[in-house]
Amino acid sequence: MSTVTPTPLGVHIVLHEEDPGVGTETRGLAKEIYARLSGGDRPTGIPVHVWAGAKSTGGLHLPAAPILEDADRNAIVLLIDWTFFEARRHWQGYLDSLAQGLRPGRDLLLPISICGDAQRTAPALGDINCVPVRDPQVLRSDEHLFQAVLTALLRLLGGSPDGAESSSPPPPLSAVLPDVFLCHSKAKTGGGAVLARKLRQYIYEETQLACFFDIHDIPHGSGVRDFIKFAIGRSCLLVVWTDRLLESRWSQFEILEARKQQRPILVLDAMSIASPRIFPFLGNMPVVRWNKNPHQVVSALLLELVRTRHLSCLFGALSNAEREAPLFMLHPPDIMETSGVSRRSDAIQAPAISSPRSVVYPDPPLPAEELAFLREAFPPLRLHSFSEWTALRAAGLLLTGDTCDEERPLPLTGCSIALSVSESESWRELGLLSEHQDDFVEVLARELILLGGRILWGGDLRPEGLGTRLERLVRAYHQATHAPQDHVACYLAWPIHHKVNPDDLQARRALAEIICLPRPNVDVASAQLPALEAICYSLMRQEVARNSKARIILGGKLRQYRGRYPGVAEEAFETIRIGVPTYIVGGFGGGARAVYEAIAGSADGLATAWREHTEHEGVKTMIDAYNRLGEHPGVNLRVAHESMLTCFRDLGIDGHARQNKLTVAENERLACSRDMREILALLVKGITLGHQASAVCQETADGRSPPVFIADPRGFAQGPN
Repeated sequence: MSTVTPTPLGVHIVLHEEDPGVGTETRGLAKEIYARLSGGDRPTGIPVHVWAGAKSTGGLHLPAAPILEDADRNAIVLLIDWTFFEARRHWQGYLDSLAQGLRPGRDLLLPISICGDAQRTAPALGDINCVPVRDPQVLRSDEHLFQAVLTALLRLLGGSPDGAESSSPPPPLSAVLPDVFLCHSKAKTGGGAVLARKLRQYIYEETQLACFFDIHDIPHGSGVRDFIKFAIGRSCLLVVWTDRLLESRWSQFEILEARKQQRPILVLDAMSIASPRIFPFLGNMPVVRWNKNPHQVVSALLLELVRTRHLSCLFGALSNAEREAPLFMLHPPDIMETSGVSRRSDAIQAPAISSPRSVVYPDPPLPAEELAFLREAFPPLRLHSFSEWTALRAAGLLLTGDTCDEERPLPLTGCSIALSVSESESWRELGLLSEHQDDFVEVLARELILLGGRILWGGDLRPEGLGTRLERLVRAYHQATHAPQDHVACYLAWPIHHKVNPDDLQARRALAEIICLPRPNVDVASAQLPALEAICYSLMRQEVARNSKARIILGGKLRQYRGRYPGVAEEAFETIRIGVPTYIVGGFGGGARAVYEAIAGSADGLATAWREHTEHEGVKTMIDAYNRLGEHPGVNLRVAHESMLTCFRDLGIDGHARQNKLTVAENERLACSRDMREILALLVKGITLGHQASAVCQETADGRSPPVFIADPRGFAQGPN
């Protein structure tokens, strides 16, 4: 169980698969739920795990029970299709035990009836109102299904209808949902009254939400302006953006009032021809296009409600113990938000902010140009995205006062950080998808780049691989005074780059430094080619280690690989043996976790996997060829698995902590946690401490006076004074 602040809400998806290697509509639905909640440009921050049972040689293998203690509240979503229902005798004990372990008023069992008989799967489900599926063949496009799930999550998050925080949210089935306030123009042509009525009808007939529609819902005789303010305070705003929306002063009033009250907003783009201007106070709001698709519009609105509610709760939990908690904005800051900060009820009561104030807003971070403009216009404000704030907070790098002229501190300038990331065989048993690792690595790389770091990585040139993601990041976030290539370097072993079109490589060079390593000058027979390729990967890993100042490893196969050792294990070995700090993210399992266990004194995982791997005759042949080729001048490589284990054992957990500047306890958390916030914070803290310590050593060696560095007694680090 994690020692970090529990997240307000966790989602656990449980399903059954006949064959784990075959994709199904049900597995696709699980991935789509994950993608909507955790992926995209505006993630909700809700952790999602997927637990799958499947047939095995010994019968039916049931998944581990979801861990409920890591979240204040949990939704357990059961995807019950025909294969699940037909295996119900195997599942009944699991489901009954799961239901008994739920905490009343805090956890919710939500069966989705794909087969039509979900309630009869187990006694625990007999009295539960299941979510019905209209067409099992198109699960991922069934917006009614997603609306039901999002509505359940919104109820589970609780909260008061007027937007005020509640210390004791109501039970899941009685939580009051916000109204949908339909902001629209009533102009006869170019207005949105007809469309607003269609949306109102859909909401009342197809969802569990209610609407505020001013013609019908403002009581006769009441003050219109005051009642609209009251209604907005308990609503989310759906702005029907039509050609003549801005001709309505009431629409403008409603939008501005929603912004002042920090209410969730979604813009529905329903323009026919043109609008005289863009309303500046909607600049950072999410937008959905009208294509006669009320179901998609309402799904997007519900997702925005869940996102804003969860992030507000999460920020409140994290900042609760702060001496001077920063302000939290529900949307990315813009001119209205930043200029009005001093007039917020929870802000300093003064006509203008005269002392620095920290402001946190939802991810993603603002691009450099936008941030620089706001920084110049409002110099007292320190603007940080949510992931920036949590990482900087853990590393002790949140600056206040006039200590820094930069909006973003750049403590990792000059620090090259190698990323060792690959697929793990243990994702399934940990409730993870490949998307978990991909999305986390993208967030991690973004934060390291924002802090001035340089990412080194080895050769993933797939269209949607790490390289493509890094290219997107440096486009948006590289420092204005630096070229994108200063932030990303890609090392390509000969087996990769000699097969790539030179024009494709040149295109890559626009956003990253590309280092093509040469083929070793070794004559080989065709039968020895796999060994030569393995040697090329080993030489690449050595080169990356020599040019890095820190390395992060996570995931990684332990079996069925083609190199000298498991990839991440070899990269850890090459890094540790030359004294470069290594950070092991073991919560994704695989090779990274096995490496940490070997450092901590138990090499069973690596030794067992090696023994199984080398039982195959083809592997033995490759190793023999590798060793013969490795004796050539300029190569000097051998397969010596025991030497790698000895290196890890000799380092030990204390040496590992001395090397990477995290404590033994922090390294243990890093090696087992699956909490993305905690992992990111520990990595930023450790790498920053290590880089600063390295700079101190360098300055001392050069005869310069090193900066003073003070350890924070809370376990965080304070930046140089």
